[in-house]
Amino acid sequence: MSKLIKHKESDVWRKSVDYVIAINHIVRNFPQKEREEKGMYCQLLQAVVRITLRIVESRVPLLESELDLLIRARYHLSETEFLLDVAYHFAYIDIDERMRLNQAGKELRTLINEAIYQAKEKMEVLGY
Repeated sequence: MSKLIKHKESDVWRKSVDYVIAINHIVRNFPQKEREEKGMYCQLLQAVVRITLRIVESRVPLLESELDLLIRARYHLSETEFLLDVAYHFAYIDIDERMRLNQAGKELRTLINEAIYQAKEKMEVLGY
């Protein structure tokens, strides 16, 4: 099985896809002004999708190292969490949605951190 398909077996990939789906459901209720090209709707969806994209890219890194891509995935998770906080403060999402997404984000962060640790170990074994 190729590495490109094998990523779909990983917990971190599955959790990131679940996170994308959950956020996609909540942004549908954002006001029209936030659904404009540069509104929070687009920013949030782009940030959360980038998490999964970096995880996929890390499985077969071409231009960047696996470690760098996973660190970027963690950065995009932080970006997503910030945008969710803003959405909550603007009352675009309620406290229950924010808490549920916060928990999902924490679980995803743990999995990304584990993947980062494993990537660091691989680099040490290879002498990088």
